[in-house]
Amino acid sequence: REEEASDADEDDDEEEEDADDMEDEDDEPEEDDGLQPGAWVHHELLGRGCVNAVQGYGAARRITVRFENGEERQLVVAYAPLSVISPPDEEWEAC
Repeated sequence: REEEASDADEDDDEEEEDADDMEDEDDEPEEDDGLQPGAWVHHELLGRGCVNAVQGYGAARRITVRFENGEERQLVVAYAPLSVISPPDEEWEAC
């Protein structure tokens, strides 16, 4: 009976570890698309800009970008025609 109790305890420990793993998956996943504060982007209509903030994740993910003309816009990543670019060679203190 001690072996059965020991096996049951091990099963409980494994279930707790699995639950912990599931909790970690529910945390906001990190998007690996390069869109993070400090990243440079090019928008098809608005031109070059620097990402200042990122909120949310998935289809609702938004970024705040300050463009070269000084305008700051909040964009929904899923719909914005954006591409991540290398920082410009010239000095521009957008970020």
